[in-house]
Amino acid sequence: MKSLFDNGLIDPDFFTMTKEQYTAKISQNIAGLASMSAPFVYMPDPAQYEEYQPLPPLTSEFNDKQIWPLGSQLRNGTFAIAYNSKFPEAAIRVADVQFIHIAPVLFWLGPIYTEGKTAEYFVEGYTEGLSCGVKDGAIFADPPGGIGIWDYLPTQVQPYNGGPIGFSWNQDIFDEMIGETGEMVACEQAWRIPYKRDVVPHVKLRIPNLFLSPDKLESSNGFILPITDYIKTAEAKFIMGKEPLENIDDFYAQLKTLGIEEYLKLQQEAYDAYMANQ
Repeated sequence: MKSLFDNGLIDPDFFTMTKEQYTAKISQNIAGLASMSAPFVYMPDPAQYEEYQPLPPLTSEFNDKQIWPLGSQLRNGTFAIAYNSKFPEAAIRVADVQFIHIAPVLFWLGPIYTEGKTAEYFVEGYTEGLSCGVKDGAIFADPPGGIGIWDYLPTQVQPYNGGPIGFSWNQDIFDEMIGETGEMVACEQAWRIPYKRDVVPHVKLRIPNLFLSPDKLESSNGFILPITDYIKTAEAKFIMGKEPLENIDDFYAQLKTLGIEEYLKLQQEAYDAYMANQ
């Protein structure tokens, strides 16, 4: 990466630019390689987003097998009930309902509407509710008032950043529920088809969501924040040439000082407990 930076192939502002600046640069069609959710989210013009393809898993001298990490579809969330709640049973039902398959679809895209019937719910400040339908075999959302879906969700629907607890939204789950297997809309085809062709055959479940006891979780959190901050800062310095690569041993020594070995031990214990209960 330092070699790429030295040769002008990594944006010199990469480590300091804001999310808005990052998105703006991608939309200008000046990025050859960038991390993004889907090209059409950043580039509305088909002539532009169709030029981008998902990067297949790579190999190296350290790894001769193509692997793409697949995250768990069960999200670790947070749910709290006030100590003086008058309806704790109802609050538990709210948490429980998020673990059924339809919940993430309702959360992200609203109720499904079909011909002759419109299902919707209402959000304060809007006269209409968010709902979704099926077009060319793919789901699409219809936010009220013409507002963009990614402007609507974070500000009007999501109870907290990151989505619901429980299952993550999944196209296969949606297809199974509504029986839709037709062709996807063009913008979805542009990235889902090559993704399924070049990436999906190489997916492998990465380390699962781990659960630690309260005291061990507190210890783990105490280690990971300074460790993560240090790694990000040191990485940028190494790549930009602010820190000589010859000082890599000092980098490892500082990680030990910050408690990397204790942190890894806590994670290993949680992983062993997970595997023992499979």
